[in-house]
Amino acid sequence: AHLLPSPSTGDGDVVAALRTAARRAVSGGAPESAVRYLRRALAEPPAAPDQARVLVELGQAAAMSGDPAAVDHLRRAVEDLPDAPARAEALFDMGRTMVSRGRYREATEALEAGLDEVGPAPSELRLRLHAALVQATRLRDTRRPDLVDIAWMALAGSGAHGPDRSGPLSPPQRALHGEV
Repeated sequence: AHLLPSPSTGDGDVVAALRTAARRAVSGGAPESAVRYLRRALAEPPAAPDQARVLVELGQAAAMSGDPAAVDHLRRAVEDLPDAPARAEALFDMGRTMVSRGRYREATEALEAGLDEVGPAPSELRLRLHAALVQATRLRDTRRPDLVDIAWMALAGSGAHGPDRSGPLSPPQRALHGEV
């Protein structure tokens, strides 16, 4: 907390300390505090390679705290992240945040962009993106049955409904069953 009012000097150790404090705040159930720490970390500012990661962390904490700027932080991060998997993960966070705010059309666009970033190879992230896309598509006012069909086929082909259904459902499976 003593770093919040201190002047910005571009010190990487300050950025690291604020990010650590933010992670602790989130795990302690205080995402509002995490948002303050991460905003201050951006003001330091972080080194160029870390800036996008700080924006992702800020977007996630802002989404948890109900801050309307969450999507903007995640959008800025997507523009700056250097690799496709990190951009896809940020687009997943952005899409889920938009769904929680009733912005279904925009969520669908973000999740489709995430699928483009992650590529066609099967992965847990691709499965989560598809499940979120099904949810966003089902909730939006103007339904696109083609998207729902594509997402359902992808989920079915991924083993999300494997032969043993006796165990607990994974998060994507719960989403498919409306248990989001």
